[in-house]
Amino acid sequence: MDLILNIFKRLELDATIFYQFATTMIIFVVLNQVFFKKLLEVLKTREGNTQGLDNEANEKIKKADQMAQQYKAKIDEAFSESQEQLKNKKKNVQDSHTKEVAAFTKQKNNEAEEEFESFKKSFEGKRDSIVLKADELSKDLVNKLVQ
Repeated sequence: MDLILNIFKRLELDATIFYQFATTMIIFVVLNQVFFKKLLEVLKTREGNTQGLDNEANEKIKKADQMAQQYKAKIDEAFSESQEQLKNKKKNVQDSHTKEVAAFTKQKNNEAEEEFESFKKSFEGKRDSIVLKADELSKDLVNKLVQ
């Protein structure tokens, strides 16, 4: 024990060190019970709430992603459907115009054939009259040459 007292004297420590140590321990125990445990409890509660909010936020993000995918799928489906409708309408209009063009072409071909037949008859009539006139003229020429 003298050795310990001798060490304390060299460190210039006196008997009040025990009182200081006991006071420090009492203050630590009281503070631990009053403040540190309560602080630890508050920190755990806060961490639990934060973790819960993080989980809730992650769930909402997943739900938002699912809704975005559903929205994109519906948009794609609507676009595909509109393209199909546009294609069908284009085909209907094209078929309608093709029929109109075919009918118009047929009508104009018929008119052209009728004009051609009319011209052909008129030409044959004129040809026959020219041939008759040519016969008469050749007879007149022969008569004039014979005389």
